Amino acid sequence: MPDTPTSQSLRLKFAAIAAVGAAIVLLPLGQVLRYQNADLQALVAERATLDPLTHALAVQRSLLGHRDVTERVLRGRLQLEAERRLRKTEVDESLWALQGTLSAGFWLKALAESDALTQDWRTLASRIALGQLQAADSQASHQLLVEQAVQVMDLVSAATPAGSYAQLTRVASLHPLPAAQARTMEAALQARHLETSNRIATLQARQAALATALAALASFALGAALWAAWAWRQMQRAPGDATPPAGDGVRRSRGRRTRDMSDMSDQHDASDTRVPKTTSSQLLQRLRTDAATAAAEPLASRPPSG
Repeated sequence: MPDTPTSQSLRLKFAAIAAVGAAIVLLPLGQVLRYQNADLQALVAERATLDPLTHALAVQRSLLGHRDVTERVLRGRLQLEAERRLRKTEVDESLWALQGTLSAGFWLKALAESDALTQDWRTLASRIALGQLQAADSQASHQLLVEQAVQVMDLVSAATPAGSYAQLTRVASLHPLPAAQARTMEAALQARHLETSNRIATLQARQAALATALAALASFALGAALWAAWAWRQMQRAPGDATPPAGDGVRRSRGRRTRDMSDMSDQHDASDTRVPKTTSSQLLQRLRTDAATAAAEPLASRPPSG
């Protein structure tokens, strides 16, 4: 059943409304996706900053614990040597973790300070194991190492954006903290790190769902636009543009073939008249003429037969 102009107009209107509506919905969703992407990048940057700060606080705390036990060992309490070695292992592990997080980011100055801290620590631990230090010298050396750890924290905090949680720890990192306060701040940084990781996971899940919805809407808008273009083209087609019936074409083709064949026959006959006669044909024609002339003469003029 052919479409009427009314149905074609309704089809065009519906397709145009669908395409415009999908485009209107796409714009705010794209803006929301852009805002979420900005928030996600900020959270990722903050988490990357919380890692070295947490490890630097762990270095500071482990150095303070090693300092207290080493002082007692150097003052004659040799039964604490096993605990001192255990504290030394904690310092080594915290320094290794700090260097790993600094190497993963762009903390060049903090990494250089961490390398110097590691080298000074190894020198101090070797002198303590050899018994080459007094208790007062050990206290002063440990204090210098703690201040180096604080300097690493300060370099990391200075590179963070203003207003972030990592920036708030810079005031506390300007001077060494007691072991209890360092432990408290380390726990706070770890909690903030966990919260940031959870927010990042939530934003990533929302972004994936929003990206899927945007892709579906974009496909719908494109399909509606193509449908509207097709409906517009159907409306613009003239009624006289219809293809002629196939039978007419056949009849015209047959008539053309018949005329062509008759023309070719006429041309063949004409060409036959223009063909020159051969010698045998001329001789046959002359004999026929002579026979006809002899038959037409009077009987008297003929010679007697017997």
